Amino acid sequence: MNDDLESFGFTEEEAQAFAIAQIIERKLAELSIVLDKKHFAELFDRLKIYVHENKSELIIPASILNLAESSGHQGEITLDLGGMDEERIKAAYYKSTEELVAYLQEDQSKQLYKSYSEFKSRVSSRRQRDKAFLRDHQKLWGKTLELLENYFLICFELGSEFTNEVAQKLKNNDFLLDALMRSHARACQIAFEILTLLKGGFADGAHARWRTLHEISVTINFLSAHGNDLAERYFLYENIRSYFDAKRHREVYKGKGEAPPSDEEFQIIEKRKLELEKRFGKEYSNPNGWAKSVLDDPSFKAIEQSVNMQHLRPYYNLANINIHAGSKGLFFRLGRYPDQNALLAGPSSHGLIDPAGGAALSLGQVTTILLTSRPSIKRLASLNALQQLLHDLNKHLESLLNENTR
Repeated sequence: MNDDLESFGFTEEEAQAFAIAQIIERKLAELSIVLDKKHFAELFDRLKIYVHENKSELIIPASILNLAESSGHQGEITLDLGGMDEERIKAAYYKSTEELVAYLQEDQSKQLYKSYSEFKSRVSSRRQRDKAFLRDHQKLWGKTLELLENYFLICFELGSEFTNEVAQKLKNNDFLLDALMRSHARACQIAFEILTLLKGGFADGAHARWRTLHEISVTINFLSAHGNDLAERYFLYENIRSYFDAKRHREVYKGKGEAPPSDEEFQIIEKRKLELEKRFGKEYSNPNGWAKSVLDDPSFKAIEQSVNMQHLRPYYNLANINIHAGSKGLFFRLGRYPDQNALLAGPSSHGLIDPAGGAALSLGQVTTILLTSRPSIKRLASLNALQQLLHDLNKHLESLLNENTR
């Protein structure tokens, strides 16, 4: 039997019947009797019985005979099939594999599309399962998630209060303070994304978002350590990214989707890039070139080390597993229970400790850098209280870890 047909789950009898049906269809077409899809399907069904029962005489479906009469043919129709020996039939169906696959899948596709489109029952069933999971998930993690949410809210409130007090006094050239406030707002948004993922039982997704939160923390630590001039370079580097993004878009655009910048628009973007290179040097356009004035190696790893945050590198590498499509991500999942070998394709109540603790630490770091950029008694006192909250949260997470049940 044809291995291709076997891989699709078709029988040899189906393949033979299809090949014969194609031969008959072509012979009828030579007599100006053209079969539509419905007539061909009837012929194919009849031939499957003919082949299966090894009949010596094929009875053409009445609908095809009626079609022949309407095409001007009266009485018997004789078709010269050129000999229907087994070898000839096999040769024919070996050649028609792709056509058979296309033919059989078309009808199934219509039926499946109709079934798939009827989503109410499927979605309702999933929602019921989600409700049951979330109920149990809340029992296990309710207190932890509330402690974490409270911590995030405090960080958000401190940042909002700081921004409301300072933003009005922000000078146009105060790039560092602007970067700190924008970064804190972004960090809060990511923290709440992480919280949502943890509430839903998606520890791996939460850990992936923590990676970005860690990058923000490292970056503003670095900017804060080196002042306003470096912060300006960091801000302006957005133009370099825009240049390379636009250039790539123009190179790969195939006429579908959003059109890339026009020649005139690209010239403006390119001019801005050249102006920045003239001001800061050619190396400014290299990856992380904004940091080149401080570090010979401006890689993120080097930036991380320069602000003494390299101790988080193992966790950062672990989070990378949930970002990229490397093979380790096929086997290592935070949400999978250690004693199971299941393929995790949905929520889980396992593995929340690492992303929860990492998110709290990083958001606390970002909040601390923001408030200490313009210190006051109240802000310093707030940070001391925030640090105590983080200590309490970490003790709670450690107690869960020691239980070895989650």
